[in-house]
Amino acid sequence: ARETDGPAAAAERLLIVLDIDGTILLEDETLSPGVVEAVEHAHRAGHEIMLATGRSWEGTRDTLAVLDIAPEFVVCSNGAVILRRTDADPLEYERFYVETFDPTEVLTLLRDHLPDAKYMVELPDGRRLFTEHLEDWNLVEAERVSFEMLGAQPVCRIVVVSPGDTESDFIELVERIGLNEVSYAVGWTAWLDIAPQGVDKGTALERVRD
Repeated sequence: ARETDGPAAAAERLLIVLDIDGTILLEDETLSPGVVEAVEHAHRAGHEIMLATGRSWEGTRDTLAVLDIAPEFVVCSNGAVILRRTDADPLEYERFYVETFDPTEVLTLLRDHLPDAKYMVELPDGRRLFTEHLEDWNLVEAERVSFEMLGAQPVCRIVVVSPGDTESDFIELVERIGLNEVSYAVGWTAWLDIAPQGVDKGTALERVRD
């Protein structure tokens, strides 16, 4: 995305958007070599650097500190949540735009085919509900509940982790059961993210760019 005005007067000012997993962070959670220096260089040149990730805000905010940036917007939850920096405190963010959907049908369908998977949903206010503890999940502001309680209210996203399945297994499952009323993304092995229909990082970033 490009802007014709801004602090980089001598050249076009760019909106540079980075994912976290697989871009800033490697699979072992270490930083990609050189990424901090590259971000600092782009920032000094007057460009706007921001994050767009499948992670929740709780799983994203520390990455801003690592990169030493405070962009006006942050896209989380695969585009279902956009946060905006507050005027009062440059380190504080509030929800600017949130998309939700009714998760009941999708959860029931997935459980029929993945009865042993672990499930988590993200609520519009950022709280998360989960069925079983998982080491990879950031469970700050999260509560363990029964599977039935996951679908009691609209959610921003569903996360499904099935350790016995691979990325190709998830893709085959999604095609077979026909998850047509939602958007989905397959993460690192055994991880499926489900968002409202038509919502992804691209739709959120177009809103931010505007």
